[in-house]
Amino acid sequence: MNAGKFFDFCEAAPFRPLQIFLNDGRNFAVNHPDYLAVNVTEVTIFDEHSNFAETVDISAIVSVRYEVVAV
Repeated sequence: MNAGKFFDFCEAAPFRPLQIFLNDGRNFAVNHPDYLAVNVTEVTIFDEHSNFAETVDISAIVSVRYEVVAV
């Protein structure tokens, strides 16, 4: 995934909960934008249930699942 498209998901107003899928099969749920730190090449995902975070290359993201808001 390119950085611009990923930024669109992260900066959506209002923020929609995300599930980020990586090319190695792992996935991360993000329920609030405070649990993400994004730059041009990397995203750091903070685990809201522990004191751990993981930084991954944006190019490792293969898809993003997001909550659809009914109109």
